[in-house]
Amino acid sequence: MAEKQTENKRKQGGEKKSPKKEERSPKKQEKKEGTQEKTDTGGTMMSFSDLFSKSWDTFTNYAGQLIGFFFAQLGITAGIGLLWWVVFMAIFAVIIGSAAAFSFDSYESTLAAGVVGIILMILLYFVFIFIILFVESWLSASQYYIVEASAEGRKEQVGEALKKGWSLKWKMLGLVLLLGLIVYGGMLFLVIPGLYFLVRLIFAPMALVLEDKGITDSLRRSWELTDGRFWAIVGRVILFFLIFLIPMIIPFVNIIAGFFVAILSPVFMYLLYRSAKEQQDNA
Repeated sequence: MAEKQTENKRKQGGEKKSPKKEERSPKKQEKKEGTQEKTDTGGTMMSFSDLFSKSWDTFTNYAGQLIGFFFAQLGITAGIGLLWWVVFMAIFAVIIGSAAAFSFDSYESTLAAGVVGIILMILLYFVFIFIILFVESWLSASQYYIVEASAEGRKEQVGEALKKGWSLKWKMLGLVLLLGLIVYGGMLFLVIPGLYFLVRLIFAPMALVLEDKGITDSLRRSWELTDGRFWAIVGRVILFFLIFLIPMIIPFVNIIAGFFVAILSPVFMYLLYRSAKEQQDNA
């Protein structure tokens, strides 16, 4: 009897414990599901076909503002180039006139005028390079606002984008100069280090503009976003330009192909950046 009572108690104890085990299992299951959900959200980067398809859809849906900014950018660059050419030719004419005036005096005067003219031409060249970099930095920052708005399904006025970009002109110029030093400095060491830095820092300008990062923080952010995604990024970028390779070498067709490359490539790069950003932030 005592043995039977002991067995009954054990059975009853076992029956009481079993619900606790059942209560724990859903929690474990929820934990596993939560972990799996986090991994799935991180996912993989968008495939090339999805990136290109989305880029094309963005272009067809927001062609007006994308093309409008393209021509505004072209007009500003051409206008500054034309103005600079006029200034350059005027200064050149003054230098030639001065050299001709001195040529009647002596050989030394002519030589001095020539040296001064060469120095002025070199200085003008560097001033021109600086102006081009300054304008391109401003326009690049402005372009990211237009591209982001288009890809995210929002309207953005070209004038408003240029105004926003103008506020970042000096910061973007600093980043452009630093990137130039890093990439071209790397190119001096058998080219490969320069190409490596070019890919690892490819998202720095977008991080600076769209995430409001500082110059060094934008470099760190790009390094972070390209970590473990180097070949995925390289492969997608190469495939994009390979599509336009044949049209770009055909006369007359290359003008149209160049137009589409100029419009689609910033959109494609933004979507690639967004894909890497989502994967990194949700990992």
